[in-house]
Amino acid sequence: MHISEDYYKNHHTYRVEWEPSDLDGSGGYIKWFADGELVSAIYADSLGISGAQIPNEPMYILMNTAVASSWGFPAPCPEGCDCECYECGNPDCACALPQGYCDNFPANFEVDYVRVWQAVNETKHTLGCSTKDRPSELFIKGHSKRY
Repeated sequence: MHISEDYYKNHHTYRVEWEPSDLDGSGGYIKWFADGELVSAIYADSLGISGAQIPNEPMYILMNTAVASSWGFPAPCPEGCDCECYECGNPDCACALPQGYCDNFPANFEVDYVRVWQAVNETKHTLGCSTKDRPSELFIKGHSKRY
């Protein structure tokens, strides 16, 4: 996929397909699409060397404009800068930010719609925060302020 100027001027359709692994961690995949084109995919059989697996617990969708300090920032840290502060507008942080970086903010992230489908009668696709195979009701009750 090539990201051109068009990606910043027009709306696009993004899709994520998630097939959970079996309870033993085998199987499953995650696929990412942009405008109907497969962009990237991770299949369970490619994770064997790392010991990782495709998640099989209930999930939620989080969409935001968060930017990690590891994206677009000087590496290594410039000499004489402690690179502990990444706040636009704070002169003490200026050395840690790429020149012109703060001109990108404030930014907005416009979402026209979100659709979620679930396979019918597929036992690996379960609903809820506390499922039979992943009980979490007591944890949620015990930490209700986090939710």
